[in-house]
Amino acid sequence: MPNTPAGPSPIHNPDGTISAVVLSVSPPDAPFRLLRLWLPPGAAETPACGRFWMARCAEDTPLARAQDWSIYLRRPLPAAGVPETIAAGAGERLDLLLGHDADLGAAWLAARPPGSTVNLLGPFGRPFALPPNSRALLVLTLPAYAPLWLPAIHDMLDRGGRVTLVTPPTAAAESLRARLPLAVELRAARDAVDWSQHLAETVRWADHLCAALPASHYQPLADEIRRVRFRVDPGFAHVYLEADLACGFGACLACAVPLPDGGMTRACQHGPIFPLERVTV
Repeated sequence: MPNTPAGPSPIHNPDGTISAVVLSVSPPDAPFRLLRLWLPPGAAETPACGRFWMARCAEDTPLARAQDWSIYLRRPLPAAGVPETIAAGAGERLDLLLGHDADLGAAWLAARPPGSTVNLLGPFGRPFALPPNSRALLVLTLPAYAPLWLPAIHDMLDRGGRVTLVTPPTAAAESLRARLPLAVELRAARDAVDWSQHLAETVRWADHLCAALPASHYQPLADEIRRVRFRVDPGFAHVYLEADLACGFGACLACAVPLPDGGMTRACQHGPIFPLERVTV
């Protein structure tokens, strides 16, 4: 059972926000940065996959929330794992994915010491869960986004299924091995040709596909699925679309995502995980 720090406990604030307690932050040389938080009871809704919280990047006090707007935009922090109960009635521990340190807000969050608090709004986003009859999961992802699919990976392994994770050509792929469950098969593509070969082989047997790739990869992915499986079955593949999640409510329209039919959708309300057939032709 995870230990709780000796400082404050997480709370639901009267203004509707959450004061979460920092447990740890991944080291700077990790393939991805995780902010491990202690959330109050009921704050970590399940399924966690596809959910995100909006973090305020300034001191978590009522006075600061009212007056300090030095880094005024909240930063979206996607769930990067399965919530774990700390103790009965004490809340849950949850890993959230930090952005790049080049962003001032992400850098501020990465520097929070254990026992300090971070002010959150959420969760937002449409939750994603694997179909109950799936037994073979294929994950296509850049290393930096692999944690987004950890809830689905653990779900598949818990039901006795098979998980294969394939990364495009990147120097960071090998560093993922120590960060994934031992039962996950990791295939790191050496070049574009190797990527295509892995894709053709693994798409053939997968019951479900999850991908976190550059948006330009999703139409070729849909074309490859059709080549191998003749069609993209509804609900067979889900993809993460990176968008500017500025408000979490869809009011600012910064997260608007164009659709193949000429329409638009909002990633914070209807995503950021979408069925592949919804965003490709």
